[in-house]
Amino acid sequence: MARQCAGPPWHRRQCWQAANFSVRYIFEKHPARLDLLIETAGHIRAGLDQLDWLYQHLCAKTCTFCPEPCCLSADIWFDLKDLLFLHAAGLPLPVQSPKKRSQMPCAFLGPRGCVLARTSRPWICTWYLCATQKHRLTRENPGRLSRIQNLTQQVKALRITLENRFIGLALENKRK
Repeated sequence: MARQCAGPPWHRRQCWQAANFSVRYIFEKHPARLDLLIETAGHIRAGLDQLDWLYQHLCAKTCTFCPEPCCLSADIWFDLKDLLFLHAAGLPLPVQSPKKRSQMPCAFLGPRGCVLARTSRPWICTWYLCATQKHRLTRENPGRLSRIQNLTQQVKALRITLENRFIGLALENKRK
């Protein structure tokens, strides 16, 4: 009997590998139909690059002094949209999911923060602004907060588009 992948999605290495194999399989079955997925991933990447630039100063001023960093306490994982983005953007896949168990810190937390580029992180690591960050932006740079919120909504919509396009391919594959 096969072991089930319970808990945060793909928290065990075997489940992570199986999920990535499944995505890769659908991509390989439809090479001529990947243009829209790749284009959408390009737009997502551009949005993440802009968000990264907006976050660099903010995170340097807040995360390094945080008594409870998200990377230590939050449940973090790659969702399906994250996997689809990594595959469609041609980015290297992390060797594992960020956490094996809830009480563990993120596997990608290094001495100076996340060792993954923003484009390779789970989406939750980008869209989430803690109360300290929101307060600081509201006080010091409300225009930057508004820009972050707008970009976050744009990337979120693009991620949904990417997932819907992939599901269309997967359903087409199932019908054959």
